[in-house]
Amino acid sequence: MEKIFSFNKWFILFCALLIVTFGTLKVVGDMRICEEANYLARTMFAWEWPELKANATVDSIRTRVLQHNSTDAVVEVSGNQNVATNGATTNGTFLANLSFYKQQNKWILGKVELK
Repeated sequence: MEKIFSFNKWFILFCALLIVTFGTLKVVGDMRICEEANYLARTMFAWEWPELKANATVDSIRTRVLQHNSTDAVVEVSGNQNVATNGATTNGTFLANLSFYKQQNKWILGKVELK
């Protein structure tokens, strides 16, 4: 029986390059969604209420992609929040799941679930 197809170094190199390319695209896509979630979390959890002399600032934010496909994504956002009212400051943590959907190559925030 004759061997029709054999693996050579160029075929294996091509397959490895293809796997690395798709892996890199996945990592870059996750980083893009995490940056969008980081920006939105900073704008949501940092606020100011001048009438009550109260404000909140965000110290650090951690993001983690829970689910990601071509049309939607769910990102877990957590961090530390400092709330100041009349000179008294309290520290706390927050945890939320941000659901995004894709519309015309842009990620749009669809839902926020506080935990």
